[in-house]
Amino acid sequence: MCRPWGRHAGGYPEEGNTTLTSRARIRTGRASQYLVRLCTHLEQIRGKAGHRGPRAHLGSVPGGPPEVRLEWSETRAVVSLGTGRCTMQADPGSLTLLAEATDETSLRQIQDLFAGRLEKFGRREHLRVAWQRPEADTAPAHDGQGHRHD
Repeated sequence: MCRPWGRHAGGYPEEGNTTLTSRARIRTGRASQYLVRLCTHLEQIRGKAGHRGPRAHLGSVPGGPPEVRLEWSETRAVVSLGTGRCTMQADPGSLTLLAEATDETSLRQIQDLFAGRLEKFGRREHLRVAWQRPEADTAPAHDGQGHRHD
């Protein structure tokens, strides 16, 4: 069952926060099936007692585990996890993932959660998720006067 695709609600990222991003493009002829399967799986485990669920992959979060929110269709999804989000786009021949978070630890946790699930679902196809960071995320900061801050 597809959930209606609508505007992403929820206020992430908060005003003034720097967003770190990472992207993965997975070549597959089954992009939509993987997107739907992952979203269906996350919906099923979201409130199930006894299942470790996505919260277990996100480690200790101040204020308790984050709420998991999903908005998805057969070709696009946004999964918000409190510490960040992952946007997925299914196109003919590829599934593109964009992970976003306000800190390195949260970004790594989101990457690990989505890569682990997708690689498990796509093990017969030998699916591999290789995340790449944009140069701006990994470049040393400058103070506006030409001085680097590493």
